[in-house]
Amino acid sequence: MNRLLASVDAETTWIGKARKEQNGYVERSHRTDDEELYIPFGLEIKDTNSLFLIAYSWIRYYNTQRRNSGNNLNNKIPLEHAKELMPT
Repeated sequence: MNRLLASVDAETTWIGKARKEQNGYVERSHRTDDEELYIPFGLEIKDTNSLFLIAYSWIRYYNTQRRNSGNNLNNKIPLEHAKELMPT
């Protein structure tokens, strides 16, 4: 995996010790990324620049347009939820 990531100038990180509860969030996030980003768009990633552009588009879509049922979002867009928590 690290050799593959090195080709696009990326690396892996680890969940901290005694933080096993984070694993469920990480695994769910990875599944969503795999199904909605890497599988449909993975072949378009040719270099660091294309990875950045595709990933930036995905993050922007995920946070501003995609409805989410996780972590008490209740089918809201993450931006909507953030505005409720921090209206100003």
